[in-house]
Amino acid sequence: MRRRTLLSGSASCLLMTKFGFAQNFEEGTKVVSPIPPLPSDLMSMESMPAAAYEETENVGTAKPSKSEIDDAYDVLYGSPYDGAEPIDIALYFVAVGAGAFGDSFRQYAREWPVRANPMIFHFFSSTQTQPAGDQTAWCAAFMNWCLLRSKSSVKEMIGKSPGSFSKDGVAFPSENLKRYSTNSASSGSFRCWNEISVPERGNIAVFKDSGTDTMTSSCRGTGHVAFFQS
Repeated sequence: MRRRTLLSGSASCLLMTKFGFAQNFEEGTKVVSPIPPLPSDLMSMESMPAAAYEETENVGTAKPSKSEIDDAYDVLYGSPYDGAEPIDIALYFVAVGAGAFGDSFRQYAREWPVRANPMIFHFFSSTQTQPAGDQTAWCAAFMNWCLLRSKSSVKEMIGKSPGSFSKDGVAFPSENLKRYSTNSASSGSFRCWNEISVPERGNIAVFKDSGTDTMTSSCRGTGHVAFFQS
């Protein structure tokens, strides 16, 4: 699954695609359009691939503006925390993309061409990974971030930025990183968690690419990871 399926991987049924939001949000939330828009100056680049998440100009990744970094921090800061279910934290970002918190924030619920979306970049604060290039998929980073955010005791605890593309919050406690997350940007890192035969809402679904079965013992391998909804 391409990374541009973005934050919708946690919503209706098992997964949602980039073609539309179908999740029913709380009353009063309106789905504005099938996919969040790009920032206004990038609108003509809709067909371009997403920017890499590496902090070097020579791979074609431009640094977000200060206002974009600040806005992304506000979106992260406003997410549920302290006992919220991780899947509901994920659905908060789906609601952001659907316009529940205003049109100005919708653009952060998707990848951008040319420069990296600072909010997505910040999800790597839940891992040991410094994002490096467009091959750095972020599904596992997002999942781990939601898991750690649910255990955050204060609103400012969104994790320490992995670099200057996003804004620092209170760091996730090292004990939480060990206890509640895989602390990894690899979807395969979730393969060694306990398996269940009857999934329930909020459980974690791990998809593995064919040919990687022999790698599961060490929690490696490529694929995808998402929350199970129904």
